[in-house]
Amino acid sequence: MSLLSVKTPVGFSTRLMAGLVLCVFCLCLGPNLADAKCGLPRGVLVLMDDLYASTLNTSSINSGLADRLRRNAAKVDMTKVNTKLFVVGMNHSSDRINTLLKEAQMVDGFGRAMNPNILREKVKRAERLDAMVCKMEQINNDKARRVDASKSKVEKSSMPLVSVVENWGTTMRLVGLLSITALMIGLVVLVRFSYLWIHCLVNSRRACLIPAAIECGLDVIDGYVTILGRHGCRFQPANEGAFSRVEGLIGSRSALVVCNEKRFLVTLQSTHGRNVVALFRVPLSNQDQTGLLSVSKTAPRYVPKRKSGRQKSTRQARTA
Repeated sequence: MSLLSVKTPVGFSTRLMAGLVLCVFCLCLGPNLADAKCGLPRGVLVLMDDLYASTLNTSSINSGLADRLRRNAAKVDMTKVNTKLFVVGMNHSSDRINTLLKEAQMVDGFGRAMNPNILREKVKRAERLDAMVCKMEQINNDKARRVDASKSKVEKSSMPLVSVVENWGTTMRLVGLLSITALMIGLVVLVRFSYLWIHCLVNSRRACLIPAAIECGLDVIDGYVTILGRHGCRFQPANEGAFSRVEGLIGSRSALVVCNEKRFLVTLQSTHGRNVVALFRVPLSNQDQTGLLSVSKTAPRYVPKRKSGRQKSTRQARTA
């Protein structure tokens, strides 16, 4: 017969499970109940019960009671007793417990008290002390709960202020971060702006309108130089047909820009919008640049480089 074929009575299984649950419940709840006990420590209460029993033992002989009393008296921790009494402000009453310890040592070998009436009175005094300690502990616990409740109310009432302070701190940090970001962006813009203007001044880059032509072989394309610098210029063809013709010459290194009866060898680098970028093979001298600008139909003015417009080139160029 296999173990799986053994049948357990339903009633027995139910009672077994209920017993196990009850045991676990008692084990979990027992320490909490012990901790919740008010008054004197349990060892003192056990000793009080045995001492009271010794006052009743007048005719029957119980030789084990004396030994039990001595063992229970040895188990009483006066440090815990004094702590309990001190907490409730009754530390002057510890002599009542010390008296019980002495009486336990004086019980004879037959478990009988020397003077039952006096011992019963001492036990009653100790019981009253236990009741008073328990009452004072309950009063202290109630005060502690009220204090905790008031603290909780104060904390809840101060939460909006704390929230405002935290939000203000977060806002200030965010403002600081945005300020730093704006400062960094401003520095980048300032550096680029300064670079473009320095480049413009160093290369004497100016806007103008100089009549000119581009010659490449037998092809001559009329137009205007709209920007002139020391290293190059921008040439604007006269019309769309002229722009289409010069656009087909992009990349040529043997073109000439003819201005003011002078010819300058250039490389047609790229297109920029409706203009053609031409780089001088030999940078212009100050004299040549001044002579060309003197025939401009508009007053020359300094202009920095810009990235706007469409460039059509296969190589990186130094644009005019």
